[in-house]
Amino acid sequence: MEEATYKVKASKTGFTFTPAEVTEYLNRDTEVNFTGDQPTPPTGTLTATPNPVQVCDGSGQGVVTLNWTSGAGVSAVEIRKGAPNGPLVKSGGASGSFTTNKWVTNGMVFYLQNVTYGLPLTSANTLATVTVNVTTQGCPPPQTSFNKTVNYAYNSVGALSGVGTNLIGSDSNATTNVLNTVAYRGFGALKSLNYGNGRRLQVGYNTSRQ
Repeated sequence: MEEATYKVKASKTGFTFTPAEVTEYLNRDTEVNFTGDQPTPPTGTLTATPNPVQVCDGSGQGVVTLNWTSGAGVSAVEIRKGAPNGPLVKSGGASGSFTTNKWVTNGMVFYLQNVTYGLPLTSANTLATVTVNVTTQGCPPPQTSFNKTVNYAYNSVGALSGVGTNLIGSDSNATTNVLNTVAYRGFGALKSLNYGNGRRLQVGYNTSRQ
């Protein structure tokens, strides 16, 4: 074979040539243009369960379980939060599962990154993403808080003489609008009382004081 200099222009990469093909190309005295299909990049799946996640405690933060799978050629992955190079959530093998703590917020995006053989944390090595939504749909209605008081009054010997509350009326110091004018018999049993609505209760006893 006559010695010569040959130009080889590779328009695409990732091809395997047999020795015979290499010899054929080198025997040509014209520029060679290698063409063909590029290899399919690895893929993967990443899901979050539940999604959306229901949060009813007002914190806006929930718990999800992340599940992932990877295609051929992937042996190591990392799950990153917010960006391909964001904070590390979990590292593992080609497939796996991980449950977060209670810190997932609405719109948070998780990235499944191929880090096989030390691949960099770039979008080119992102296998899949998942966006988690937080919802309050289906939560019970919030409880309405209120500040009310119940007051008790006692006579000179420490027995109950009245009960009042601003659950009815507006006086937070009321002591008579539930029960008032409570009277007792000499042996300590209830004799009578007045209700806040104007009704009166009188109690009688037999000779056994029953």
